[in-house]
Amino acid sequence: MALCFDNGRCPWLSCSLVEAGSAGEASSLNGISAVSAHGNSKSLQPDEDVTCLLQADALAGIKGATSAYPKSKRSNRSVARVPVSLNCKSPSCVLGTGTATPDRVFPMSDFARDILHGFGENDTPAVREFSARVCKGSGIFKKNMAHGREMYHGDPNMQTFGAPSLDKRMDLFAPEAIKFGTLSAELAISNWGGDKSKITHLITYSTSGMTSPALDMQLIKALGLRQTVKHFWVSLMGCHAGLIGIRTAAEIAQADAAFRVLVVCVEINSAQAQPLNPAGLQDLNNHVVSIIFGDGAAGVIVGTQPTEHETPIFQVDRCFTSYIPDTDHHITAKLSQSGLKATLNKNVPSVVG
Repeated sequence: MALCFDNGRCPWLSCSLVEAGSAGEASSLNGISAVSAHGNSKSLQPDEDVTCLLQADALAGIKGATSAYPKSKRSNRSVARVPVSLNCKSPSCVLGTGTATPDRVFPMSDFARDILHGFGENDTPAVREFSARVCKGSGIFKKNMAHGREMYHGDPNMQTFGAPSLDKRMDLFAPEAIKFGTLSAELAISNWGGDKSKITHLITYSTSGMTSPALDMQLIKALGLRQTVKHFWVSLMGCHAGLIGIRTAAEIAQADAAFRVLVVCVEINSAQAQPLNPAGLQDLNNHVVSIIFGDGAAGVIVGTQPTEHETPIFQVDRCFTSYIPDTDHHITAKLSQSGLKATLNKNVPSVVG
């Protein structure tokens, strides 16, 4: 699901996408179907939240994880909405997708144990039990990671809670972000089948790190894109960055039929894995984040009026944002000298339905 924080409020942002071949049958806002990347679909009832579950794997997930449980149906909610209609004669389409993850795979059955190695006296039976419970309850079978516990070796600050280690973490982030961002973009371009010289816009997102020159500039060089490509680099947007990317790309594409927009989202969450707080179970938010988020990248090509050489995968039907009041502290992220500190309130699932 796409959730994050924005100006102290927790928005529910969603894009509704439909299979390109059935778009004509799904023009009604009340009868639209949300179709998954694997071809599964469900009918959306009037006033039911559009969950955009279909892009969890291919676009915004970036968790590097495989769900153990089917995604549940969301409940109806009475929340304010500001729909952005993209229904037009030539709707924006996802024309190509690509994902890339590290080869290192951690079964979640082992991760609860492995993540605690090297934490010394903070690795207590109570924390182990807590970790095992979170791993089991996450609904994740496995996760992909660029960095394992060896990242703590040779650097005392990386092993000490609250010690300055931001520089080191950014150094761990940058090469992996460029590597997997490039690979996912190359796969998206290949899946699209078009000429990369036709890409007019590039949008990149990441919350787990920064680099300078920024990722957008790095990708222009790595992919051999035109020097005149219009590019954006957005940081600290959180879990819903992929959906924001699709929405923004879809709206850009409406300006000119010749526009082809490449969106790349990258997260190297393992670079931000934090040592345990000596306070133990009193402060385990970052520990939960380290458990449930993984590493990877995803890319999409978005455009309108597909040529005879392009095959639309999805059509972007509509987008909207809904802010849920009084959720200021449910999901937060803050850059500090010791790295990225994130919090996830245990009530988030019930708040979003």
